[in-house]
Amino acid sequence: MSQQLDRLWTVVVGFDGGTYVAQTRAPTLAGALHAYNAADPSGLGLRIPAADPADAPVALDGLTGVWCTDALTATGDLGLVHVIATDAAGAERG
Repeated sequence: MSQQLDRLWTVVVGFDGGTYVAQTRAPTLAGALHAYNAADPSGLGLRIPAADPADAPVALDGLTGVWCTDALTATGDLGLVHVIATDAAGAERG
């Protein structure tokens, strides 16, 4: 699928008092998680579950396009992960 048809996703990871924010493009939530896992932008070795529905992120009640899950780092510590389907149209780049 061409990148122009892919959605923009924002991944926010809370771990050990720090906040790690990254963006990726993919057509689906699962695709975004696979891309995040492959790139490992936080440097934590975090692996966000995407394939197993029992471990997949859960949509947050009352919100549109926001999911939450937890994931283990490479050292076995737990991180809190939020994934947001981000509409970049008209947004300014920081």
